[in-house]
Amino acid sequence: MTYGFSTRFGGYYQNGNRTFLSADLGYRFQPYVSAAVSASYNHISMIAPWNKTTFWLVGPRIDVTFTNTLFFTTFLQYNNQQKNINVNTRFQWRYKPASDLFIVYTDNYFPAPFNVKKQGTGIEVQLLVEPLNQLHLLGVFQELSQSQVSEGML
Repeated sequence: MTYGFSTRFGGYYQNGNRTFLSADLGYRFQPYVSAAVSASYNHISMIAPWNKTTFWLVGPRIDVTFTNTLFFTTFLQYNNQQKNINVNTRFQWRYKPASDLFIVYTDNYFPAPFNVKKQGTGIEVQLLVEPLNQLHLLGVFQELSQSQVSEGML
């Protein structure tokens, strides 16, 4: 089991103050699955016109290890400041050391009423090129707007 808690209090930009609290709790079901939940709270006070704001980030995460080269990760995050629920799913294949293929799917929702904001899919390849030992990223990402989702273009 893993757990953590952190806090910060003090000065912030333009003579403001910030209070920050963060906590996380996780458990690893050996050897294949890890589950965790985290939450963070921010309270920021500043001079006018910004005044005060408070926001939360809350979300669970699940990691599944199929083999030493295949991984699957999913997390959900709620952000009350952006009024957004994000779901992110990632499949990772490490086909050689420091070289990975990622297939990613992400959804963003309005919390109430629960409607799709934006969806996206992506493929990214990371290569370690010898003998230069440089990491090259090749990526493709497609975002779909609400109208595309409604029209069945997903």
